[in-house]
Amino acid sequence: MVERDGRFLMIRRAEHLETAPGYWTPAGGRIEPGESPEQTVVREMAEEVGVVVRPLRKLCEGDSVAGDYRLHWWQAEITRGEAHPACEEVAELRWLTLAELRTMERVFPEDIEVLERSAAAR
Repeated sequence: MVERDGRFLMIRRAEHLETAPGYWTPAGGRIEPGESPEQTVVREMAEEVGVVVRPLRKLCEGDSVAGDYRLHWWQAEITRGEAHPACEEVAELRWLTLAELRTMERVFPEDIEVLERSAAAR
């Protein structure tokens, strides 16, 4: 996840996706075979929001809502580019505060919890 001036970079997943259609989430995706978690962060951010990032630290991990895979939340910083929807998986992109996220529908409570902990740690 990327934070700038108290706002978090969030994407709204496209409605045609099998997993979490229409949900607001941090950009991300699955680790490919032979890929490190850090490499996944860099690749997924480039693919989904068209930016180059530097992974800073792993925040936490936990099971997906369905329990079928493990989620890893990472903090990263943009080193090049301006975030924009860069693939068909991303319907929309916004920089949102925690207060804004708490009022939105289709947001995973786990994502908000991680963002809250990240913000409190600063």
